[in-house]
Amino acid sequence: SAMSTFSFLYANKSLAQKKVYKLAKAAYSKAPALKAKNSFWKLFSINDAKSKTFAKLDYHPGVQKLLKEK
Repeated sequence: SAMSTFSFLYANKSLAQKKVYKLAKAAYSKAPALKAKNSFWKLFSINDAKSKTFAKLDYHPGVQKLLKEK
C-alpha cells in the first residue's frame, strides 16, 4: 500500500510578487530535475495547479501571473 499527497509551497502575501514569480517559475522549469532528486516534488505539476481541484485556492499574485502564462 502507498500514500501520496500533493506538494505545496507557501508564501506570505507580503512577499513581493516579482520574487514569488521568479521562485515559482524556477520550480516549474526545474520540476523534472527536482522530482528526480527528492520525493517532496514527485506530485508537483503545473497542470494540477490549474485544475478544478485547486481552483479555489488563493494563489499568491506571483504564482497567478505564472499560471496565466502557462
